[in-house]
Amino acid sequence: MRALAMVRRIIRFLLRPRVEKILRIDPDSKPAVYLQVFDGADIQNVNYWLELFLSAGIATLGLVLSSPAVVIGAMLVSPLMGPIIASGLALAAADLYLGIKSALQLALSIVGSILFAGMLVWIIPLDTATPEILARTNPNLLDLGVALFSGLAGSLLVCRSQSTQGGGSAALPGVAIAVALMPPLCTVGFGLGSGFDLQIMGGASLLFLTNLAAIVASAFFVFFLLRMDGPEVALGIAQPLLERASHDGIYHWLEKRTAISRSFANLGKLRWRVAMLL
Repeated sequence: MRALAMVRRIIRFLLRPRVEKILRIDPDSKPAVYLQVFDGADIQNVNYWLELFLSAGIATLGLVLSSPAVVIGAMLVSPLMGPIIASGLALAAADLYLGIKSALQLALSIVGSILFAGMLVWIIPLDTATPEILARTNPNLLDLGVALFSGLAGSLLVCRSQSTQGGGSAALPGVAIAVALMPPLCTVGFGLGSGFDLQIMGGASLLFLTNLAAIVASAFFVFFLLRMDGPEVALGIAQPLLERASHDGIYHWLEKRTAISRSFANLGKLRWRVAMLL
């Protein structure tokens, strides 16, 4: 317990106050970063869903054709990094509203991608497992490492995109390439559309869930170190978020359920947020 308390003190008093300066993150840009991530978890964004299904279609055909170039093209289009990074920010800032928005969008994205890929494979039909498909059914620790580093890079690029000292949002597609979020989902869809192959579906699901957990954890780590849960950020986003939420059914649903908000007030403590990741 003493060691854990010492680690908390080191993070709180030594590490967190210095990370912004080391990474050259403008403190005044943090509310804009928060709103940018928040807007990326908009379930009503038609362009998001269009890009998602285009990415799923490209990835599925690339996997069936065993074409790495086509699969990479799908990763360039995939918008899945948005709600995943938003989930990390929601945990770091203990934001129940953003957490529900991002989790709902992510869940619908996962189900939609799998069903679309499965339908495409069933219509074609092509049920031969190519090397590109089989490569995504045997996850290992290297895949976990790639996802962790990609999540760190993606979160940092989002934070720097609003900074006056240099941005990097254009490099986000490169992060998506490394993580390969969409191809594992489409591999699950392939297993579904080619006769409910549990071995393929199970291996690809494990790979995606590994990537998902690693990216959310690394995004949480970055946003927590950058103090996105600070009072100055909350003050800067209060009015813009209220304007955005005024027509959102999720927000009004939460407003009417005070018991959920009270329960999350306890779960919002740091130790419980870390426990959720584990």
